[in-house]
Amino acid sequence: MGIRVLHTGDLHIGSFPGPERGGENARYLDICKCLDALVAGAKKQQPDIAVIAGDIFHQARVWSDRGLKEQQTAVKFLRELSDVCPVVVMRGTPNHDSAEQFATLESTFAGDDSVHIVAEPGVSTYYGYRHGKKIQIACVPGFDRGYYRAKHPGLSKEEENEVFTKAVEDIVMGLKAQCDAGAPTVLVSHFTITGCNMESGQTAFFSQFEPVVYPSTLAAADFDLVCFGHIHRPQQLDGCKNTFYCGAISALNFNDEGQQRGYYIHDIDDSGAVTSTFQQLPTRQYKTIRLKDGDVEALILNAPQDNDGWLLTHEQAEEVKGKIVRVLYDCTDEHNKAFNHAAYENALYRAGAFWVQEITPQKITITVDRRSMDADSTPEGNLTDYLAEKGMEPERVGQLVELARPIIAEATEKAAQERHTGVFVPVEIEVKNYRNYREERFTFDGIRFCTINGSNGVGKSSLFMDAMLDALYEEPREGELTGWICNAPDARSGAIKFTFKLGDRLYRVTRTRQKSGKATLNIAEQVEGEWVDRSKEKFKDTQQEIINIIGMDSLTLKACALIMQDQYGLFLQADKEARMNILGSILGLGIYGGMEELAADKVTETNRTIRALMDKVDTITAGLPDSAELDAQLKHQEECRSSYEAAAREKAAAVDILKVKLNTQLEAAGRVMRLNSKLTSLTGQKAAKEAAKTAQVGLITAADTILAAEPEITAGVAELGRLLEREKELIKGKAAYDNLTARRQQIADAITLAESSAQEMRQKKAAITLMKIGPLQQALARAAELAGKHAEYEAAASRLAELEKLMPEYTAAKDNLAAAQAEVERLERDYAAARTRIEQNIAALKKKVELLNNSGCPDIEKATCKFLADALAAKESLPAEERALASLEEEYAKGRQIDADALSLAQRAYDDKKHVPEEIASLRASLRLLEAAEKEYHSLETQRSELALMEERAAELEKAVADAEATAEKGRAELAGIEQQLQSVAAASADYNRLQADIAVARQWTDKERQLPVAREKKAAAAQRLLELDAEVEDIDREIAEAREELAEEQGKTVGREELQAQVDAAEAEIKAMQDAARQADFQIGGLQEKQERVRLALKQAAECQEQLNALGVQAAGYEELKKAFSQDGIPHNIIRSIIPVFEATATNILGQMSQGHMSVEFVTEKVLKSNSKKEVTTLDIIINDSDTGRLPYMSRSGGERVKAALSVILALSEIKSSKAGVQLGFIFIDEPPFLDSPGVQAYCDALEAIQRRYDGLKVMAITHDPAMKSRFPQSVDVVKTPEGSKVIYE
Repeated sequence: MGIRVLHTGDLHIGSFPGPERGGENARYLDICKCLDALVAGAKKQQPDIAVIAGDIFHQARVWSDRGLKEQQTAVKFLRELSDVCPVVVMRGTPNHDSAEQFATLESTFAGDDSVHIVAEPGVSTYYGYRHGKKIQIACVPGFDRGYYRAKHPGLSKEEENEVFTKAVEDIVMGLKAQCDAGAPTVLVSHFTITGCNMESGQTAFFSQFEPVVYPSTLAAADFDLVCFGHIHRPQQLDGCKNTFYCGAISALNFNDEGQQRGYYIHDIDDSGAVTSTFQQLPTRQYKTIRLKDGDVEALILNAPQDNDGWLLTHEQAEEVKGKIVRVLYDCTDEHNKAFNHAAYENALYRAGAFWVQEITPQKITITVDRRSMDADSTPEGNLTDYLAEKGMEPERVGQLVELARPIIAEATEKAAQERHTGVFVPVEIEVKNYRNYREERFTFDGIRFCTINGSNGVGKSSLFMDAMLDALYEEPREGELTGWICNAPDARSGAIKFTFKLGDRLYRVTRTRQKSGKATLNIAEQVEGEWVDRSKEKFKDTQQEIINIIGMDSLTLKACALIMQDQYGLFLQADKEARMNILGSILGLGIYGGMEELAADKVTETNRTIRALMDKVDTITAGLPDSAELDAQLKHQEECRSSYEAAAREKAAAVDILKVKLNTQLEAAGRVMRLNSKLTSLTGQKAAKEAAKTAQVGLITAADTILAAEPEITAGVAELGRLLEREKELIKGKAAYDNLTARRQQIADAITLAESSAQEMRQKKAAITLMKIGPLQQALARAAELAGKHAEYEAAASRLAELEKLMPEYTAAKDNLAAAQAEVERLERDYAAARTRIEQNIAALKKKVELLNNSGCPDIEKATCKFLADALAAKESLPAEERALASLEEEYAKGRQIDADALSLAQRAYDDKKHVPEEIASLRASLRLLEAAEKEYHSLETQRSELALMEERAAELEKAVADAEATAEKGRAELAGIEQQLQSVAAASADYNRLQADIAVARQWTDKERQLPVAREKKAAAAQRLLELDAEVEDIDREIAEAREELAEEQGKTVGREELQAQVDAAEAEIKAMQDAARQADFQIGGLQEKQERVRLALKQAAECQEQLNALGVQAAGYEELKKAFSQDGIPHNIIRSIIPVFEATATNILGQMSQGHMSVEFVTEKVLKSNSKKEVTTLDIIINDSDTGRLPYMSRSGGERVKAALSVILALSEIKSSKAGVQLGFIFIDEPPFLDSPGVQAYCDALEAIQRRYDGLKVMAITHDPAMKSRFPQSVDVVKTPEGSKVIYE
């Protein structure tokens, strides 16, 4: 027979948004209905065990009354289910099943073996009620991130999830290793398995977003059955052996629409095969009605006159009957305003809808005039539209647009440089000496939907709002820049460090300020793990850089993301004109302000140019000379120039004749110089040849010296030959001597080595004998003694084993004796207490009876007075009390005898066994004493083997000593013979050594013999060269004589050259003076011509300046037009006006979701005349529409309604800020709004939940003191005061 397992989970016991029935949350009653149905099903199916796979509760943090009620429901359900079978209840995720809730369950079921509360990973064995079948269940509860974060600090979100996934895998594998093979194994857990089908229909694949369990892990662990919770869609996973998600027991939201809800019954047969069936539960159904624009238009056209007249068709009514309904529609803005939500909601309720959750627009289409301006359109396009709207001619519009293009380009380029995009998300805030804080740091990682708790004045808003604003803008609420510094006496300065992400870039702003007022400001960006400074040189420029990076000023940030208590609904509470200005700032229309400034600069610059041109014309025309006078002066100077030029030409002709004669003499002088140079060169060549002749004579002399010694050299060479023949005779004796000497050294070394080896071997033998053989012989001498002790050890160990088998009997006897003694003591206590009580009753009754006897009443039995009636009652009760006393004595005597017999029996059993522990202790002591001897006994055989080896080794060493001594003796004998041989060849060795000295001296004659032919060759070559040099010297002498004759001839031709040169120089000086005079006249002519040209150009320039003045006048008027177009009353005003419908639709869409379609926002713009300046300005009024109460201004609404409206507008502003200005806000930090009643609190939480759901990843933090509000948030941060300043507690 197999085992049947009931598998359920995700009970989510708690309250959900919905109607009330009899003061109870109807959605909560739906869950209770499903729980009751599950218990009823279990009674029919009779499982052997039930496993609940986590998320017993819906919210971990709830207010006390509600939490107690949910605990009671859970306990009731578990008790009823445990009547059918044992129940294993595992904790789910901490945001649903808190540690406190499960601690309460543990204490409730402490000692109850039918309900097992599991909050830590582990394996346990359980037995069914019916057949006692054994089953092993391994549980892996929801993850405690804090534990693993402490072990792995500093990880990113993705790295954390990878580490956590690996930890879950290790736990699963470790739990399977603890399971036995003899019983089925079941894994129960509460995680996502990759590949499962989510509630939304998507498939989960990755672990970057949460810890997951991989199918490969489950396959490796190989449990017989895998029962998971966490995913609300019931399913069996493909590709995973017997792996199931039970799903939630009840549909919880519209993600569950159309899905079954229930639990699984798994049957595991004896072979391990699993058969599973899904059991449906009576869950509440969800229904979504989707309407298109045509459907909404039809409803509007057929709208009833009152809210009770709208009816649904029979088919439509059947679709919504008993269900939770939502209506989602797409339509135009006009249809949305005309759609009567209240009437349609009433129609749904009349058709039988259980609850209409919302009637919400998904998409509202705005119809905007094509010519209307948009912040997303190009500035040039908006300018064109604006000018055309003003009624200007197309030609003039084109001129102004062309004029504006450089302005637009410059402003656009500057804005592009300053523009940043991405999600603005806080990462960390760190402060020192900041308001209530001395030192504190908070990291926003993991924050999703969180409350900030703490008493008034602890610094909640200081750290989570003011610190950010002061870090970014330093606009303290105190009004003084030093106002945020801590008031402590030792706090002389403060610091704020704010780290944030903008898109994929990480920035850090650090601001410090001293109480003296001195401050520092720094912004840095993290690049490749290093902080890079982005600060500017000046403080104010760094502040502007921060504003440029985050793309908004403090007003925008406070209006959209940091909603402080004293500035709640900053936009809505502003006056009508200020709202328009705020909206313009949020839309990022500052670029037009830049264009307006540039246009104003152009106006100023153009007017300045006009004034400069007018001054220039005056300057040009002032002081111009007379033209006729200039012409006369020019003619005179031209005549003078012609006269000088003719005289210069006549004189130049005479000079040319003189220069011909002078050139002839100059050429002769040049030839003289060349001949002198040639003579110098020839003289040098002759001297070189004479020196060469001297060198050759020297070579001949040296060769003659060598050749003169030829007979002596020949005799020396012959003597060397004789000495070499003698060397051959002596070399054999020398070789014999050298060989015998080397052999003598070898034998001496061998003798020394043999003697050393013999000594070493003798020492080793002595050491082995002393250190090994002797002790081993002594140890083996105790063999008989150790054998006896071994026998004693064996006997004691055998007896100890026998006695240890009796220990359970001894323990049982001891426990029975203690129990019997306790029972006797209990009987005595109970008897004494009962006897005392009865005796006291009897004594009291007797006193009352005594009063009766002494009353003097004539007829006591019929007395009716209240006083005697009580005494009569006491008299009647007295016998019963006396009988009770007697009965007590009798029962006590019987019980006393029974307990005494039991005690006696237990005492005898104990006495029979009480010697066991004493004897065991004695035997253990004896065994401890014998342990050393037992070890020695077991080592005897090893010692015998070792002794044999040591004795064998000693013999080997003795033999080695003898061999070494024999080798040494043999060497000494051989050494004596060699000494004798050496004496016989010693004379031959000495003669050989002397002969080598003679041969070395004689070898010089061979070198000299080789020089003889070289000397003969050198002598012949030198004699030949000497003859050649004599011939070369004769040729040089002949050339010198010829050059001297030619030199004398040329020197005669140069006589009179100096006089002729003087005549030429004087004539050229006269020509130069005439030319200078002509040039001077030419200069005068040029100056006069230049004056004529200047006059002509000045008059022309004056005419051109006048033309420029006319053009600049038109341009200045154009820049004035552009300045007006770019001003706040120009294009920005028109853009704001065109964006109002989109803004209104966005806010209405969000408000409709928060109010289930009941409320909408209406923006009304109008022109008003300011009384102080008589200037017409545009204002923005805000009307809040409600389907029940109609149109009212924002400030006329209730607190809860204003909260919803303010949040919807805040979010609409954030959306527009994101889409129009490039920065999306990834957080909303909001202080608790004042004056909210209970419904207002819930509406506030609903609004924040709707915002958080709408924007994935949005960090929502809300300051609150309200317990009901705190229960709606799964996360919380607590701020407390300590002696060291305020501190933040976040777990």
